[in-house]
Amino acid sequence: MFKDLDEVQVKLVRVIVKNFPKLVDVGKTTADADPFIIALAKSKDWTVVTSEIPDPQRKRPKIPDVCQVYDVKCISLVEFFREQGWRY
Repeated sequence: MFKDLDEVQVKLVRVIVKNFPKLVDVGKTTADADPFIIALAKSKDWTVVTSEIPDPQRKRPKIPDVCQVYDVKCISLVEFFREQGWRY
């Protein structure tokens, strides 16, 4: 599923990448989606579900690290299942 970004989201992506340049791999031939996902969630007040875990040293910031800075709710897949009341 792809969502078109609005101007607010584009501006936020620029800010995120500026503040967390190591969130993306500059040398890759494909774009990293992480800053776009975070910007979309921030602008829509949505929750990010990820399998990444925070990096306390922030040598290479992970999605939960950036979400925390931008006050975006970020949970694991298991937490999502629990919130939905799903049993597995």
